[in-house]
Amino acid sequence: MVIPVFKKTIYALTFVFTFTLGNGAVADTLEEMLARTYQNNPDILAAQSTLEQTLEETPVAWTNYLPSVSLS
Repeated sequence: MVIPVFKKTIYALTFVFTFTLGNGAVADTLEEMLARTYQNNPDILAAQSTLEQTLEETPVAWTNYLPSVSLS
């Protein structure tokens, strides 16, 4: 799942570098371009959302395996 996102990012960066470096006008640093790509790429945003959802559900899943205590 991560590899296709990584490949798409590499392709996008290659595309950007081809046209910006070919013109001789480079205004952004690599870090700025990567930050913009991470913030605007829908595949990366979807993967990040899935990861956050999984991290939120993990503690809930553990409650099924832990003992419970009830007071009466």
